[in-house]
Amino acid sequence: MIELYVLNELAAFPKYGTLTAVAEKMNVSQPALSRSMKKLEEDLGIQLFERGKNRIILNENGKIAAEYAQKVIDAETAFEKKVIEYEQTHRIFSFASIAPMPISELTPILSQQFIGMTVKSELKDNEKELYKSLDSGKSKLVVTLAPPKNTEKYAAVKLFTENLFIVLPKNHRLAEKDKISLKDLAGEKILIYSKLGFWYETTKKLIPNVEFFDQQEMSALRQLAKLTELPSFVTNFTIQNVCEMKDKKAVPISDSEVNVTFWCVCLKKNANQLATIFSQIRAIYGE
Repeated sequence: MIELYVLNELAAFPKYGTLTAVAEKMNVSQPALSRSMKKLEEDLGIQLFERGKNRIILNENGKIAAEYAQKVIDAETAFEKKVIEYEQTHRIFSFASIAPMPISELTPILSQQFIGMTVKSELKDNEKELYKSLDSGKSKLVVTLAPPKNTEKYAAVKLFTENLFIVLPKNHRLAEKDKISLKDLAGEKILIYSKLGFWYETTKKLIPNVEFFDQQEMSALRQLAKLTELPSFVTNFTIQNVCEMKDKKAVPISDSEVNVTFWCVCLKKNANQLATIFSQIRAIYGE
């Protein structure tokens, strides 16, 4: 039986031309490459190379053999890809979201529905990447900031609304306001979690001259929020954390860009597979 690595070496000859070049590209010694090509000729009973002094090149038989070797390699690559895709399709449920809270809320729902499957999530910061992931089949479900425009291709269900608040010391200049806009925070130094999806760039864009103190771990951010007077963000889903900080106040932010409704979107051809999930979402969130 001919080993695949030998076919890989043979298929490299049309591209690189010489024994020296092929050996270098395939990371093998020239004597080892020469021996494996000689063994291949013996196994096939066909001469594949013209050999001269310090020279070895493919003959016509060799060119045809190299062409078919490449086809075998391509078939092996396709075989591996398809088997992995099948495994992922039947053992892994992948979804992606524009923000972290939908991931936290949906993961247990999906895990309960797809027992025996691994639920994997990915955070994206723009909807173009979400739809790319959905269209390619990498994600079976995505969470967006708006329902899809192409209702012939996509199916969707409303998830929930999330509203942004700024946590301020009670002696802060804005703490007595009933509501503020992001531009009111101009020039502030703000603690922020770095893995926020769309929230991060949106707030940074809408607050003039803001200085973010990025935190990679949520636990570290919460600790700093308690111990310092630096403002930080919460939403209606995490506002309970402010109850632990008696000297702080959460003020709602009025900008429409940070008071958002999330939508779960799937390919319409897969809607039947997610019908139960969509029904559960409607029942839980009542949107």
